[in-house]
Amino acid sequence: MTIDSGTSTDRRRARTAGVLFILATVSAIVGGVMILPIEDGSADAADQAALVRSGVLVELILAASVIAIAVTLYPVLRRRFEVSALAYVAARTLEAAFILIATLSALIVVTVGQGASASAGEPVAVDALMAIRDWSYFLGTVMIFAVTALILNYMLFVARLVPAWLSVWGLVGAIAIGLGGIFALYGAEASEGVDIDIAWSAAIGLQEMVLAFWLILRGFKAGEDV
Repeated sequence: MTIDSGTSTDRRRARTAGVLFILATVSAIVGGVMILPIEDGSADAADQAALVRSGVLVELILAASVIAIAVTLYPVLRRRFEVSALAYVAARTLEAAFILIATLSALIVVTVGQGASASAGEPVAVDALMAIRDWSYFLGTVMIFAVTALILNYMLFVARLVPAWLSVWGLVGAIAIGLGGIFALYGAEASEGVDIDIAWSAAIGLQEMVLAFWLILRGFKAGEDV
């Protein structure tokens, strides 16, 4: 059997996956920007709270997109990599789960901040929820994402479903962001947060967009016999 990129079904899967990659990236950026008010303490204002709640909805789209990418690619990848394809779906599902935890934490922070009266323990509770959000989002969108990118680009490279330079780029980017995440995990003080320098994620972020447009415009290459 051969992975046939000429079939209409596989071309639809490639295009759908490409669109989902773009949707996930856009929703991650937009959702993150909309939820920013909770970090500077302004989310208790009615207009800011509405903005954050809208950001929560956008991040729900992000979580759904992450799982949808894996489900869309699974039928193609499993022909050559049964176990790895299943591992990719499982890892992306775990990534989405951490995103949902982070999103729920943001929603609870807004709810607590809008309370009529503030108890003595409320600031501590808000800080704890913010820490949960920061670390959950970090684990999902950095550490686990690095693993998913590594698995996906390994399969794309071995099966030659996309040009070798594109999958190698993804492998290098996945390793870079993974190492950056480990560095932040052990090097960041609690007061400094868990932000990753943009240099660590630029390579894989750009590669994912190039991959997305490649899948939309060109689809999968013929690959190897399986």
